[in-house]
Amino acid sequence: MPRDKAAEQLSEYKERQKGKSEVLTTASGCPIGDKFNSLTIGPRGPILLQDAVYLDELAHFVRV
Repeated sequence: MPRDKAAEQLSEYKERQKGKSEVLTTASGCPIGDKFNSLTIGPRGPILLQDAVYLDELAHFVRV
């Protein structure tokens, strides 16, 4: 049973994305290389506020 064009948009999008590599980006669209490490002072030191990727990640979760 054929569906309308709007119902098929997601499956068509998934087909077009096959084979393309995903690039992690910040909220403003800047590509980032690593999302799982932070800038710290020493190996076990506190996280620096200069870490833009970390601050961008916090901005998504620390909203009331």
